[in-house]
Amino acid sequence: MFPINQASLERTSIGFAAGCSLFNHARLRRTAKSTVRMSSAASGDELLFLALRHIRAGTQDLRAQTRPEHLNWIVASKRALFAGPMFDKAAVPIGSLVIARAKDMKDIEEWNAQDPYASVGMFERESFREWKMVYRPEAPLTDPIYVIICSDRDGAKDLRAEVRPKHLEWWKSSGRKGFIGPFPAADGSGAVGSMIITEGKSEEEVTDWSKSDPYNVAGVFESVEIYPMSTVLFDGELV
Repeated sequence: MFPINQASLERTSIGFAAGCSLFNHARLRRTAKSTVRMSSAASGDELLFLALRHIRAGTQDLRAQTRPEHLNWIVASKRALFAGPMFDKAAVPIGSLVIARAKDMKDIEEWNAQDPYASVGMFERESFREWKMVYRPEAPLTDPIYVIICSDRDGAKDLRAEVRPKHLEWWKSSGRKGFIGPFPAADGSGAVGSMIITEGKSEEEVTDWSKSDPYNVAGVFESVEIYPMSTVLFDGELV
């Protein structure tokens, strides 16, 4: 089984066709040498959060005008670990993904509100989820890259815990580079989803590969969303 969140796809016009024209002209970046396992998600009392911000229709010119100010802000804030735009199948930016450090949900929401993109009303909707990083690349990933966001079905915590060793072995044996980790449950008991950001040959290739995730095979996931994207910021620096 491989459940796809159709409602989300309709809202964002994401497709699963390969050969997105964006990547035919993507600039080359340093190849990530390897993926390292993290002993903790963030230092001190800070947590990591995923911020997903979907762009309003008809704001592409506004985005282009605001982008320099946005980039200056996100670097100066020293809170973001990773950031980049998400695209539809026509290579049009439809969202912004950020992994950032924060003390709690209120802190990440207040930080996000300071983003010049948010200040000019560019986002149609925003969502924030705590995320724990298990593996990360040592260097920026090379385009094309894809984010895979998986949400678990209700009552799947025990099954997730049982399948987790197979899931981690699946990732390690894949030879892929990228970020990978779970979304912890709000009550602190286990996890309720996963996120992977990784390189891939095409959307079709990444989709087919992600179907083999032991979590998916075991029926842990309720929905899976896949977005093509690009790296703009890595370890707090523009790439």
